[in-house]
Amino acid sequence: MSGRYQELNPATSEDRTVKFLSRAKVGTRIGLGFGVVLLAALMLAAVALAQFGSFKREFDQVALKTVPSLESFAAMDHDLQVIRQSEVQVLLEFDVAKRKEYLTRAAAAFADFASHLQSHRALVIDGDSLALWQALDGKLQAAKAAFVQMEPLALEMSKAQDLRALVLGEAAATGEALSEALQAASGHNVKLSREAVARASQTYDAALWVVLMVTGCMVVGGAVIAVAITRSTVLPLREATAAAARVAAGDLSVDIRADGSDELASLLQAFGQMQDGLRRIVAEIRGSSELVSSAAVEIASGNQDLSGRTETQASQLEQTASSMKQLTVTVRESAGTAQQANELAIGAATVAGQGAQVVDQVVSTMGEISASARQIGEIIGVIDGIAFQTNILALNAAVEAARAGEQGRGFSVVAAEVRTLAQRSALAAKEIKQLIQDSGHKVETGARLVDDAGRTIQEVRKQIETVTGMVGRIHVATTEQSGGIQQVNAAIGQLDQSTQQNAALVQQAAAAAESLKTQAHQLSGLTRSFVLPA
Repeated sequence: MSGRYQELNPATSEDRTVKFLSRAKVGTRIGLGFGVVLLAALMLAAVALAQFGSFKREFDQVALKTVPSLESFAAMDHDLQVIRQSEVQVLLEFDVAKRKEYLTRAAAAFADFASHLQSHRALVIDGDSLALWQALDGKLQAAKAAFVQMEPLALEMSKAQDLRALVLGEAAATGEALSEALQAASGHNVKLSREAVARASQTYDAALWVVLMVTGCMVVGGAVIAVAITRSTVLPLREATAAAARVAAGDLSVDIRADGSDELASLLQAFGQMQDGLRRIVAEIRGSSELVSSAAVEIASGNQDLSGRTETQASQLEQTASSMKQLTVTVRESAGTAQQANELAIGAATVAGQGAQVVDQVVSTMGEISASARQIGEIIGVIDGIAFQTNILALNAAVEAARAGEQGRGFSVVAAEVRTLAQRSALAAKEIKQLIQDSGHKVETGARLVDDAGRTIQEVRKQIETVTGMVGRIHVATTEQSGGIQQVNAAIGQLDQSTQQNAALVQQAAAAAESLKTQAHQLSGLTRSFVLPA
């Protein structure tokens, strides 16, 4: 398998970020991403708070200084209008009581004006405002001095001309000067308020641009980090998924390599170790199945050879039975024909010699059958051991698949099938072994019977050799020969029955060997579904 990040271009900053993140744990990546987002949010909050603080200072100046100043100027302008109107009413009124009322109103207006002016002193924010306040205070004192001169003149009707001159002259002049000073101070305050509003607007615009710039940087940086974290996490997951899919499809030829030290690299390393274990198990199972197949072929060949020998033995037994029938007829004829006794005895000796040779051949054949049975038993033992090893390997494969979890479920099914085939192979081997053992026992029984037959034939031969000297006792000898021949016939019948049973056992062994061969081919086919490296 290729390297985890070989498709990335290391020349880009994003790829360098991905490589850096690939060496970090997944939890570290996530913490880093959230940390960057939180840091950017704190930076944005700090910038916004700084700009909002500046905006608040401008707003406080307008709300706490400028607006109250304008309210004070409006109140002082109202007081000035009351003063001017009261002075004119004093001049126009000829009733002393009315004049006192207007003078009292004017004095109260002067007091309110002075109070508002004194309150405005705390709202002065710069040197120009202070100078205007001082000028306004001076004009107030001048107007107040003119008003003080007006009071005694207003209470004496005889001084109407002096009052008129004072009201229209000095009082009017000081009142006009006070009005101009008030307008100047009010205009300066309006100018300050406009400047504060302009500065607040500039502060808002600057704050808006700063917030937009910081937000843009946050979006770009967050996108880069998000893409880097996503790629550093998704790419190895894709490789792990592809590796699992290949293993599930039976392709074990591609190596799985993992770079980095994070959890995803550990996952890929675990996949690689699992695949190596599967390779070893499949290779061992494949080798074992080939051995089983080869052993099955050898067993089939041995069974064919044994079948041929058994058929030969059966043919020889038929010939022996036919000869024994002829011998029986000869012995019976010798009882009625003494003249032909010697000739028949000689013929019987010849036939007995042939029977002895046949029995010797039968003994030799039974020995060969016994040796073949032992050889087949040894081969069955080898097959049983191979089936046991295959069962152990299948069990190990199932354990490895169980460790792989969901990704190893497909191989678990294959391992279970392999184990089933191995168990069936072991069962077939045991059955063949049992059949071979039974055949061996029967061969041994047949060998003993053949030995008995050989001894009997030897006795018959000796009796026939002495028949010429025992013509007088031919009847007795013939009777004894008839009994011996019956025993030989019984022994040959038993031998024929054993031979037929051996033939059946050979056929069963051949069928079992063919089944074992088929199962070995199936097991080999299952292992061929896995692709191993060259």
